[in-house]
Amino acid sequence: MARRLAWVWLCICLGLASPAGAEPYHSGDRVQVLWEGVWYPARVVDSRGTEYQIRYDGYDAAWDEWVGPDRIRPPQGSVAVSSDPPVYPDEYAETARRRTDYLVGDLVQIQDHGTWSQVEVIQRDRDRYQVHFPVFDASWNRWVAAADLRYIPGLDRDDIPAASPNPSLFSTGGWSPGGHSTTPPPPKALQVLARLGEKAPDLARELGRLPDLADGVDPKEIAGLEAIHQSYSGRPDAWARMFEAMNRVGLPDRRRYLAPLQALFWRAQDGGAAALNRMVDGYDLTRLLDQAWKPDPRRGWKDFDTVTDRLQAPELAAWYLKHRFSYQWDAMDRPRDDRTTFQKGGGVCRHWASFATHCLIRNGYLAKNLTVWWDVDDHRGHTVTVIRRPEGLYVAADSTRPGIYDGPFADYMAVGESLTKERITAYKLETNTGLYQSDVDIYGE
Repeated sequence: MARRLAWVWLCICLGLASPAGAEPYHSGDRVQVLWEGVWYPARVVDSRGTEYQIRYDGYDAAWDEWVGPDRIRPPQGSVAVSSDPPVYPDEYAETARRRTDYLVGDLVQIQDHGTWSQVEVIQRDRDRYQVHFPVFDASWNRWVAAADLRYIPGLDRDDIPAASPNPSLFSTGGWSPGGHSTTPPPPKALQVLARLGEKAPDLARELGRLPDLADGVDPKEIAGLEAIHQSYSGRPDAWARMFEAMNRVGLPDRRRYLAPLQALFWRAQDGGAAALNRMVDGYDLTRLLDQAWKPDPRRGWKDFDTVTDRLQAPELAAWYLKHRFSYQWDAMDRPRDDRTTFQKGGGVCRHWASFATHCLIRNGYLAKNLTVWWDVDDHRGHTVTVIRRPEGLYVAADSTRPGIYDGPFADYMAVGESLTKERITAYKLETNTGLYQSDVDIYGE
């Protein structure tokens, strides 16, 4: 960037920056802009040195672009001027599909001034949808009908497997075949869950969903259940507060089980009721994960599907990336799917973000990969995971700030401005760039 500015300044000093006799343009000036061999009417809205930001007549800021002196001139009536804006080829004409309904979070396209632009569905009211243009602020949101939208295969929600809660071993009717497991658990395990369920039915129900209990219950796991019952019996109020805090992690109707409770179950097996009592007296999620999430292969840490189910919330994915991933410069130009990123233990920013996005989408979050570019030609940019919640957007994974969970932001532009002090020239929003290959438009200059 510095080299470019120096060159522009040299050109200005030597009188080489513009054609002979050309006058500088100012904001509001009427001009003509050359595009694909045709001059279009426009006006100047901003300038920087010998470059001008122009707005085509009859079109909004979505069509603005920066042009140099070779593409701008004063109005000339003797030259035929097209009244139509530039028309870009529709590269998705053959693959695009229509549907009659969309969900909040879907990435779709809308026809805007003769071309298709990427938007995100952010609200639904019966058969109408509010959409957000990723490169503009919320003032550009608009309500449209389903007929105005289309989706691109590869970006659609149907391409992404969704989780749902496991059945629970704890129920008033007891264990039944075909539910949580195909083999009956030891009677003692059911007895402990039943006793706990008399005091804390929600806690017993979530314990019964843990995958640890789905493939048989061994003596150590029974001892863990007994330790939880013993600790709860001595500190019911503290346990109620801790469980309430745990239950806010992830989306209850989408996660398979409650991962922090699984971590606590591991602590119960390793340290008994005494370890649980110390945890209950001043519960902190990070402290629990630090103690329980050891890289023990017996607990599934080498299995991709097990781990992506476990990283069921932004806080959990952030902890995992901070402690298990590394930034790998040698992966800069290497395409990787999310399984490879997991196996390699990291990659560059887009690999980190893609893996986190995979985990969060799988567990019900409206997650996207957001790439901001400050130099598209030199591939200088950065990719993060962003999730949409009712109060706004959050950065849920950032390789430059491992463990970060930052927000809320009003729109994607605000997220981008928080990531760099460089002038952003383009934004790219994707459902996923790893396991689920996507191909979406870049917005910007």
